[in-house]
Amino acid sequence: MKILLSTFIGAVVALTIATQAGAEDRIDFDALSKQYNGKRDWGVPEAGKFGLSSFAYQDMNGNGVYELGDKPLADIPVALLDESGNLIEVKKTNVDGYVNFYGSSFEGMNETISKPGRYSLRVLVPDQFDLTTDTLMQTVEVAPLEGSIGGLIANHVPRISGFKRKLTLVGRATAIDDLSVETTSPDGSKQMAKIDAGGRFELPVTKGNWTIKSKDRMITADVADTPVQLAKTFGTEATTPSDPITIVTFDDMIRDEGVLKIPNGYAHLDWNNWVITHKHFYKGAGYKNGAVSGDYVAYISSGHPASISRTEPFDFVGGYFSVSFDSAEGEGFDVKAYRGDQLVYHDVVELSRFGPVHFMADYRGITKLEFSTQHYWQGIADDLQFRLP
Repeated sequence: MKILLSTFIGAVVALTIATQAGAEDRIDFDALSKQYNGKRDWGVPEAGKFGLSSFAYQDMNGNGVYELGDKPLADIPVALLDESGNLIEVKKTNVDGYVNFYGSSFEGMNETISKPGRYSLRVLVPDQFDLTTDTLMQTVEVAPLEGSIGGLIANHVPRISGFKRKLTLVGRATAIDDLSVETTSPDGSKQMAKIDAGGRFELPVTKGNWTIKSKDRMITADVADTPVQLAKTFGTEATTPSDPITIVTFDDMIRDEGVLKIPNGYAHLDWNNWVITHKHFYKGAGYKNGAVSGDYVAYISSGHPASISRTEPFDFVGGYFSVSFDSAEGEGFDVKAYRGDQLVYHDVVELSRFGPVHFMADYRGITKLEFSTQHYWQGIADDLQFRLP
């Protein structure tokens, strides 16, 4: 048996050596190595696609320079035009702030840009922003280049576009105010707010402390980087409690880019139908643009009503709210507060996917908050503020 086994092994070894020798005779391994490891033959076409990119960012201080503290801005539409001014395509910036138009000179690639020429990028500025850079319309020349990806190149990279969020303050006057509201800006100048037939007022504001005063009530609003909406009952409380404010950022529960249903007891409150997620987990621009601090936000699951409650009374000071997708721009967020079974506060916050609105609630002594969107889109929350005596 040993003789047979050694004979078999020897035959296998001999066959292997013969096979390897035959392979060396049949295959030019030197040429194969040069093909995979050598320098590129630039005369050989590369049937790929090149990218023409535009970048949008939220210019926090409005100085027209992309710098530390600024944020990539998702869902900004950009139009691509041909040299005759005809519309080719409109695309939106992704969660990283980029929009990419692709081109190739090769047949069958079916890319947006298929031939040399002059192309223009036109930014479609949303009403909520001012453009802080001179980039409303930019033109690039696309030319052929042998050996380049897709056979085409652009003569320069389009300049990046900065957007500064317009700051507004929204509130509602009632009959007890004699439908008259006076505002005082941070520099001390006063003006009367224009009130529509429904009692709503909205005025452009700047950063700083604004005082809003009506007949029998007054409130100070600290305007930062987002628009502000006041509760209908603004200024009705004469004093401010001494209890510290707890800010719930949703950044201390998970460390991956998944989702987590918020358990009862988080921040000493009970949570129903609220989910925490990383701002990049979903494609909706509101998750990215709605993040105020850190990388995590909370949203109402599947757009269904959600609640926050506690047996002992607590105060809801306010928070930052946005909406998930572009199809829900302008969605209404119903916020109701109860003291036991009694409804004591009710407001509707208008939501945007371009960024949050700071809702100043100042709801006192409540036991339950209910949140619901009017058309069942996912409402998003960040940096909720409570007093928990």
